[in-house]
Amino acid sequence: MADVNILKFDPENPRFAPGLGPKAEGGDEGVITFLAEDSELRELVKSISSVGYIGIEPMIVMDDGNGKFVVLEGNRRLAALKVLLNSELARAARIPVPEMVDQVRRTLEAVNVHRVADRSGAQEIIGFKHINGPRPWDAISKARYANEWLKREEEKETGGLSLIEIADRMGDNNSTLRRMVVALRVLEQAEATQTWRIEDRRPKRFAFSHLYTGLTYPNIANYIGMPETESGADPIQDPVPIDHLARLRELLSLLYGDRREGEEPVIQSQARDLKRLRDVMGHRAATDIILKSRNLDRSFEKSRPDATKFSDAIYQADEQVDRALNTIVGFDPIKHADIPKVLANMSMRVRIIEREVEDRSKQMKEE
Repeated sequence: MADVNILKFDPENPRFAPGLGPKAEGGDEGVITFLAEDSELRELVKSISSVGYIGIEPMIVMDDGNGKFVVLEGNRRLAALKVLLNSELARAARIPVPEMVDQVRRTLEAVNVHRVADRSGAQEIIGFKHINGPRPWDAISKARYANEWLKREEEKETGGLSLIEIADRMGDNNSTLRRMVVALRVLEQAEATQTWRIEDRRPKRFAFSHLYTGLTYPNIANYIGMPETESGADPIQDPVPIDHLARLRELLSLLYGDRREGEEPVIQSQARDLKRLRDVMGHRAATDIILKSRNLDRSFEKSRPDATKFSDAIYQADEQVDRALNTIVGFDPIKHADIPKVLANMSMRVRIIEREVEDRSKQMKEE
């Protein structure tokens, strides 16, 4: 058992990503306010205030060397306990605290804990619980946890686990986790070099999948100079060459915007826009257009091959002509007096296209 007053929040909690989690200077109040916005903390406070704290699952803690313990697993529960025991914290986080009977209040003062010597002593159980367990993390939290675990393994002289082995122990798909860790290391490099910061994004929500999916496209990875790596190899620490950091800022701004530069993101829908950006980044002129205008539609059109543009235009024209034919009863000679002239011009241009198609087809057959 441990007194709640000697338990501390874990500043390295995977959910507390820089620019996304609570600010370091905010202390307990900042963490609790963050968790109140981003988890079911209010529901947990209400439940504990009603039936008391039930310590079936002990918190996992680590000695901080100063007489207190860092809670490696159970930060949300710790937040609920601190709120129930400190009305000022509850008020700051705007969490209503119901009245509690003495019997319930006594269950809050000391809780079951499982003490480990260091983070490695808890990493497997915590990782598995939050990957496929009852409280799964979001993608960037998974990536942060796996990345910190991998860094600890990389520091070992011998016998360190690979990312594939870490993924197996976490119960996650290793290829997906690798993509996430690569993207996270790109973000860490951007933060460390002050190239771009997550807090500079324009939307409040941070769509991490834009980056870890986008980097799987060669056009995008090549644009920022990322080297190809063998399948299954561990990600390198700083994936982007120094001379490509300016391009990294451009890419992150296109994906997420940049408040410092007053730039909005061009990705509104990942399913529709990310592949279009992929095509743009593989075309020099189209890339110049999007960097200057931030117009994805115009730059994507520039990136498309003439052959594709031509065939699409013909098929679209065919659909429109078919539509006109089916609605020809709506033709009004007075209202639509200019249509005969339009049709004549269309016929002339169609004949030009026909001749060009015939000539090119004939030339190809002769060759």
